[in-house]
Amino acid sequence: LLRGLKGLPLSITSVAPAGGMFAHTEVFSAPPVEAGASPPAGFSVPSFVITFETSGKWPDEVDAISALKTAFYVKLATQLEEQAELCCVARRECLLVQCTGFTFRGVIHHDKEVRLLEAADRPDLARELTCATSAAVRHTSSMSSLSSQQPAFGPTTRLVKRWVHCQYCSDLLAPQLIELLVSAVFSGPTERPPASAPLGLLRFLQLLATFD
Repeated sequence: LLRGLKGLPLSITSVAPAGGMFAHTEVFSAPPVEAGASPPAGFSVPSFVITFETSGKWPDEVDAISALKTAFYVKLATQLEEQAELCCVARRECLLVQCTGFTFRGVIHHDKEVRLLEAADRPDLARELTCATSAAVRHTSSMSSLSSQQPAFGPTTRLVKRWVHCQYCSDLLAPQLIELLVSAVFSGPTERPPASAPLGLLRFLQLLATFD
């Protein structure tokens, strides 16, 4: 849908999902809401990453790139509302799109922005931007692939996340880290992958207890 939009100054080359919902590892998915309503509180909004074609139109300053991305969000919101009749909200840092009651958060990724942040000695911002865009896309793709190959991976990951939350450790272990740890349980060379979520949880706990 996005790649087919007309009237954009640059063509969209890719739209990629980023988040646990797309890999079946999200514990609770937000329920649908009425058209125009805000996403339910307490639920994470699933994200997608937009990449535009490479062009000399992209500026060479971080602030200018940020401003251009905001202008793209406004333009995308307008075109989606006109051409697809979707409810959209353009924000400074993202685009919110509501489809059949579900809200999705779109962010634009541009490689030059990361390089400029690194050159400006702002590695923390560069790392944060990478984690929210290109790294998030690669991670989601890997977890989604594993979930399709191992039916128990998604249920196990959700169960492990619930267990971590019950141990008051959610602030210590990021969701992506938990997913990687569980993936190690399913990708180990010595044992067969768990066939159920309870067995997967036991293998995860064994990994925590024995890893040096």
